[in-house]
Amino acid sequence: MNEDEIRASLATIENYKEQVVAIEGQLEFVNATLEEHHRARVTLDGISKLKKGQKTLVPIGANTYIHAVIDEPDHAIIGVGMEVSVEKTMEDTTEALLSRISDLDAAKKGMEDHMAVIIEKANTLSTTLQSEYERIQLENAQQTN
Repeated sequence: MNEDEIRASLATIENYKEQVVAIEGQLEFVNATLEEHHRARVTLDGISKLKKGQKTLVPIGANTYIHAVIDEPDHAIIGVGMEVSVEKTMEDTTEALLSRISDLDAAKKGMEDHMAVIIEKANTLSTTLQSEYERIQLENAQQTN
């Protein structure tokens, strides 16, 4: 390996590190979104068991709840994108949430797999550079003698 190849390899390792940091940020977002979807599903499950007119506490996020009276325990309103929401049955809403959770889980796995490949490439290249560095050190030591 010549000096230019070593520099290029070091730059590649740095690029791999940046990619891993970016993926970690995306994973944090996906994990937060997954958690939000799971909380929504649990809330829907609880509300669907209530009767019309029954009082309850409804979580609104950040460990905060409001008092509510259930008017339609068999329907919910769910966002469908572009700031548009529609009313669906609890069953359809739960199915939509489960589908989104499944999609998020798949995206998370894909990101984790991709990150593992990048880390493996970085480790392999790092090991190669370390071996090359040791080879150069040995050559320099032999030339000194």
